[in-house]
Amino acid sequence: MHSATLDIEGAFRIPALEEEIYLELPPGMKPGKALLLNKSMYGLKQAACNWHTELCTLLDNHKFTRSKIDGCLYFKRIDDKLVLIGIYVDDIRLLADNEKDLKKTDELISSEFPVQYKDQSKYLGIQITNYKGCITLDQTEAIDELLLEYNLADAHPARTPAAPGTKLVKPSNNSDITTFPYNELLGSLLWIASVTRPDIYYAVGQCSKFATEYDNTHIVALKRILRYLKGSKDMCLKFNKGESIINIITYMMLILLGNQ
Repeated sequence: MHSATLDIEGAFRIPALEEEIYLELPPGMKPGKALLLNKSMYGLKQAACNWHTELCTLLDNHKFTRSKIDGCLYFKRIDDKLVLIGIYVDDIRLLADNEKDLKKTDELISSEFPVQYKDQSKYLGIQITNYKGCITLDQTEAIDELLLEYNLADAHPARTPAAPGTKLVKPSNNSDITTFPYNELLGSLLWIASVTRPDIYYAVGQCSKFATEYDNTHIVALKRILRYLKGSKDMCLKFNKGESIINIITYMMLILLGNQ
């Protein structure tokens, strides 16, 4: 399957506005007047919605069908050949059975919007490798960046996402107040868990219960997940050509994590 990765430049500034919106003049300009917006812009509450509507209207007009399972996935069949369009805000991933159809779809989008082409082997921080019919997905680079950001690049790897028997509880009222960016790290780990590393989902889920109230115990648990990823960052999701993706084997580490 052929692919291309596109980034729409200045996407939020492209759509026209349905409402009349005025801006206050910046300091130094003649008072008593206001600026009338002709186009959408970054910072408006409706900017993302306006852009999404603009892009979806284009695809609808060219007979692409929105997936009922994922509203950000469009598809179209051309002479029994499939074309897929994945959308994440202004990042677009094109996939097509036929290189000619890929080029046509690319031209359709690039003729309407300013486009910047990105590395096809990466999308939304996900490393995509396609070799001899085998596709692998990993987030090794994202994990390395997190290790550096949270000063754990030289930490000892953990063998499991959570310590055996761990049971996190709500901190007491007199717990020490911490400035650790707990929710920022939690969000990054949730993203990794939901995309390529389902093996950390349970541990991350337990930590997410305390996003508003946490102490050092919860921070240690969260860092342990990152240390586990350090020792297993080369693990990936692997899809072999011809294999059914329905037959998925799931392993639950219930006893190990103390979930009796």
